[in-house]
Amino acid sequence: MSQHGEVPIAKQTFNWLLLIVIVLAMLAVGNVLWMTIEPFKKPDIVTPMPVEYSVIARGEEQTFLITYTKYDEAEVVGTRTIQCEDGNLVTLTQVRTNLPLGSGTIHSMPFKIPTKTSLGMCKLVVVVRYEVNPHKVVFGGYETEPFMVVE
Repeated sequence: MSQHGEVPIAKQTFNWLLLIVIVLAMLAVGNVLWMTIEPFKKPDIVTPMPVEYSVIARGEEQTFLITYTKYDEAEVVGTRTIQCEDGNLVTLTQVRTNLPLGSGTIHSMPFKIPTKTSLGMCKLVVVVRYEVNPHKVVFGGYETEPFMVVE
């Protein structure tokens, strides 16, 4: 301080900058906390989802109907696996998708029945990762009705 009780301009500037940094840091922490506890309701999806073909040959394409009610927006990544009665698991490619908000029924993206799929009864199981925000991920699992894989 000078002899008249005034704070030097450099110290006053430093104090203001420090206050601004503290406030911004608190806002950032608050934002991360909010994103962590942000409410998210998973879509209601009717399962088992009906398939287009109840009997299908290896190498052919299958689709299924998705009847849903979607409440909140989120990026969606689905990991698809064909599970057969004999325990055979065939992992398919991941898909990114985003259903519109509201209710509806749509056809899925087609998937090919790989030649390594076991013959017999199988179903498609989809594990979905809802990327709500950079700090929150919610998982869901859905499956189709069984279908018969033939030669």
